[in-house]
Amino acid sequence: MSNDNWHKGKEITSDASKKKVMQAKDAVLKNYIEDPHQKIYFIYDFEKEWTFLIELQKINTVIDNKTSYPVCVKKAGA
Repeated sequence: MSNDNWHKGKEITSDASKKKVMQAKDAVLKNYIEDPHQKIYFIYDFEKEWTFLIELQKINTVIDNKTSYPVCVKKAGA
């Protein structure tokens, strides 16, 4: 998780050697959403360090059956 200035906060990992950190296989993302504009610092490949800065824009309570969720509404870069 991240704060408004993109500083890392609570960590969720897929690295089984990190015993004191929440494991991704056991984590439910909605339990970490603290506000409607939650920011998430996501590192995909530790060797290549593919980093994604993700910000929740809003939580819809009305579901559109024509839309596949979650929805990426903006991207930058390759």
